[in-house]
Amino acid sequence: MNELDVPLVQPRVSQRQINRANPPAATTTEFYRRTIYLPLLDAVITDMRSRFSDETLSNFNDLAYFIPAVIAQSTDVPVPLTDRLLRRYGGIIEPMYQFALDGELALWRQKWLSQLSDRPDAVIPQTAAEGLAACDQQAFPLIYTFLTIFLTLPVSTASAERSFSTFRRLKTWMRSRMGEERLTGLAILNVHRDIAVHTHVHT
Repeated sequence: MNELDVPLVQPRVSQRQINRANPPAATTTEFYRRTIYLPLLDAVITDMRSRFSDETLSNFNDLAYFIPAVIAQSTDVPVPLTDRLLRRYGGIIEPMYQFALDGELALWRQKWLSQLSDRPDAVIPQTAAEGLAACDQQAFPLIYTFLTIFLTLPVSTASAERSFSTFRRLKTWMRSRMGEERLTGLAILNVHRDIAVHTHVHT
């Protein structure tokens, strides 16, 4: 028995099983560890690696420079920073704004340095949320935009929503007899459209 008062019973192991997991196990605990816990843990690890890839972590490192506590401690603006940001977010920030971004960064840094010089015990924003709250959108529109992007990066995933939308398009009443394997394959092809499909022709 467990905390839910549900008895854990190991299903019967058969020679050939296609409808459920059928791994060999000496105990009930080992069976459920192999069929439920380990696959779930592997899925979580895979999702975390995909969500926080090297490219995503690089975005965090670049955008963290806009936090007042970080920019006040830096000696100068990293030279490739504005180039990387404009290249990465070219659809949001026009390339013509490169000089404006450099100017905003200089003014943004000077703003917090002046505050620290006037009051050495002054507390400046330590997080992106605090920095966004202290940022004047009219005076620093680009910095406000990048801080907003920084705050939305951890939650900007729509994998589940894409999956639901895909299944609504695929599993229609005209395809009511479609098998699970074919449905999964079509869904994967629809979601991952950027991956090329290689066909092998047998002669």
